[in-house]
Amino acid sequence: MAETFTPAVCGGRLRRIIAVTLFAIGAVAAAATLGAALGATGGWFAGRWMVVTAACVAACAALREAGVVRFRVPAVRRQVPERWRRERPLVAWSMGYGVILGAGLGTFLPTATFWAVCTGVLAIGEPLAGALCLAAFGAGRAVMVVGAGHDPIARLGRAHRLVRPANVTALAVCAALLIPAAATGVASPQPLPSGQSDPSVSNGVIAYTDQANGVANVVVLAKEAPPVVFAAGHSPSINGRRLAYVDASGIRVVDWRSGQEVFRQDGQVTKPSLSGPRLAYVRRLGSRRLLIVRHLRSGRRQVISSVGAGVDLGRPSLVGRRIAWHEAAGQRNQVLLRELTTGVTRVIVSSRPSRTNTNPVMTTRHIAWTHGIGEDTFVFLRRITGGRVRTVARVVGPRLLAGTMAITPGRLWVTRWASRTNRAAIPSFIWAA
Repeated sequence: MAETFTPAVCGGRLRRIIAVTLFAIGAVAAAATLGAALGATGGWFAGRWMVVTAACVAACAALREAGVVRFRVPAVRRQVPERWRRERPLVAWSMGYGVILGAGLGTFLPTATFWAVCTGVLAIGEPLAGALCLAAFGAGRAVMVVGAGHDPIARLGRAHRLVRPANVTALAVCAALLIPAAATGVASPQPLPSGQSDPSVSNGVIAYTDQANGVANVVVLAKEAPPVVFAAGHSPSINGRRLAYVDASGIRVVDWRSGQEVFRQDGQVTKPSLSGPRLAYVRRLGSRRLLIVRHLRSGRRQVISSVGAGVDLGRPSLVGRRIAWHEAAGQRNQVLLRELTTGVTRVIVSSRPSRTNTNPVMTTRHIAWTHGIGEDTFVFLRRITGGRVRTVARVVGPRLLAGTMAITPGRLWVTRWASRTNRAAIPSFIWAA
């Protein structure tokens, strides 16, 4: 097809320059659009299995291009419509050819590289990253035509010798980068920030994590009383006289005034939330995360949600017979609320691309959550039953990020984390109940 873009066929040097430019624009634009669509689609299916699949496809493609194994790849057995050059204006056929070749799906592809890149973009689950990855493929298509010059057959023949080694190298590097990620799943969570974080408030008493010199303790502050410290703990949840927090063995529930332990949940459990006789927490089970509500007296357990690797299951907010939590993976993240008595689950808010909704907290009537837009994070609030969404606070990023929160009627506490220094504080905000 490159011989189409010669001065003789195009009708002169100027017309060739115009045709090649339009071809390049069409190829890059079509490839970037495909990449963005694949990235957005992958955001809905993010997880370890996606990374494993992408790594396997890249490794198999590299072996195929190296000649170690032989198998057929999906391919459309046709080229661009030759009649377009005779029947349509130069602007239409040159850009049309670019779009067809840039999209990669409309013509014959003898190598597996394109499919490996598409699978990798799905695993990344980010539209912008996907657009950039596939735009490089479109740019390569454009270079094929731009660099062909006036004698395309000879030049492309010489360049063809480099195609297979270049494909093998690129695919091997891609597989080498993906295999460690597939083996470990998602990245380890960030360490607790120094300073104060993870607030929880009940009856005017606040509990929070205090981290200094690499040691985290839970501190309980009541009016006109000295601080009560529970050593080697973090992520507290306070409800009346009871306090739940995470220690080295699991989750410990105590009477915070006397220090007496009233319940323990051992194992790989974290993110506790107390309300009356119920304790909500997240349990790690292999590569999955389970959100569980347990009745402290009867021992009855109820699994609220189960997610795979690559999906963040946020700290729940348990109030009475309602529980709210967030699930986030790539471009898919949402805040959900379930009625424990009926089992009915509602989506409070679901994100659009490039926006996040996380860290929900509740009172008996209202629900608040953090909403990220670009580098800014806002705290939104509305009635549980619906209605107008209000902005309670704004945290300006990227140096300042919002974390977990606590709420009472009329006041909200937010973990504000400085990413550069890894230090956190807990400012409070007034809101009209």
